[in-house]
Amino acid sequence: MILSGGEAAAQAFQAKISNVVYSSTVKVGSRVDIKVVIKYSFPQAVKVPVRVSLLDVDTGGILSARPVEELDGDGQRPYDFSESAPDVTKTWKLKAIVESRYMYAYEFTRDDEREFSIEVRSRDSSLELRGLPPNSWVRIGANNLTVGSSGILGMVLSPGKHSVEIPREVKLAPDKMQVFKQWADGYPTTSRDIVLETDMAYFLVYETWYLLSLQSELETTLKGKGWYKEGTPAIISVDPREIPEKGFLGILGAKRIFDSWVRDDGENLVGSPSATIVMDRAYVVQARWKLVYDEVYLRLGIIAIVIFIIIAVLLMMSRRKPLPLKPMITGTTYGVPMRSSVSHGAPSRPTPVLLRPPPIREKKFCMHCGAAMESAATRCQSCGRET
Repeated sequence: MILSGGEAAAQAFQAKISNVVYSSTVKVGSRVDIKVVIKYSFPQAVKVPVRVSLLDVDTGGILSARPVEELDGDGQRPYDFSESAPDVTKTWKLKAIVESRYMYAYEFTRDDEREFSIEVRSRDSSLELRGLPPNSWVRIGANNLTVGSSGILGMVLSPGKHSVEIPREVKLAPDKMQVFKQWADGYPTTSRDIVLETDMAYFLVYETWYLLSLQSELETTLKGKGWYKEGTPAIISVDPREIPEKGFLGILGAKRIFDSWVRDDGENLVGSPSATIVMDRAYVVQARWKLVYDEVYLRLGIIAIVIFIIIAVLLMMSRRKPLPLKPMITGTTYGVPMRSSVSHGAPSRPTPVLLRPPPIREKKFCMHCGAAMESAATRCQSCGRET
């Protein structure tokens, strides 16, 4: 700081610019708000006049200066400026200046300065679209623009009519998407013409949809899978609920019966073939089955009973005694020679003779040597012992 009398002294007392707040882009002729914040350090109870000004670098002229204030001690003070932007497009260079008059100095001396610039653009208007799906696209006329993760797209356009087109649906993930419903003002289609006369903002309404996937280890018809709007109920079902088991067990009557639905978060739904899921997120639901042997046990029991009956009948037949032999009647009719009888010297008709089979003699065996013996014999003809 330069003191009176032309003497230079190193002083710790001064005012410095700590921050300048402003808009980096403005329109031609528009009002521009600028805030200059200073930080000062002066002796206590010694009032020091301070002045803050705003200078146009290109012309060198002072645009505006705040009234002089007397400050003492340590502190921070903001100064607000409201200026008119140039009437032409350009890079507007400005400089904030802080000056003070310490002790007995007659003129203000410059303590600090900071230069900054503002882009002055033509009188185009800004168009802002809000509520778009993240990382989607927007077509303005023939230009394709990319939407950021915030779902907000801003642009500067010339006055007049502009055609705007937005996507009907956007996949956010393999099992999640957003589907266009309408513009917030009720416009129902994804493309429309916008007449831009001033800065405008439009809001869009998109609905979130989730994918419901159904799985089963058996080949069957699963109903209800697909896309659902967030918060809506999805009704799922399986048909048929009984499937014959493959292989030998299936021949015997084993079958798979639907048991329950199991969600990917581990929750078991009702055991009924039909169930309802509220789609608050994407779900994968598995149909579970159980193997039933009731028919197998029944058929095996019937087969066992039939086999037992057959075996019992065969055993009874094997123990039956042989039938006795029937006597044979001989005669000419049966081709057996017959004895003729003579009465009074004249031949007579043959008389049938009944031929009886010789009696069957029972045999026994010697208890000493095992030789066969007549049933009536009391002594073995082979060993001579009595039995």
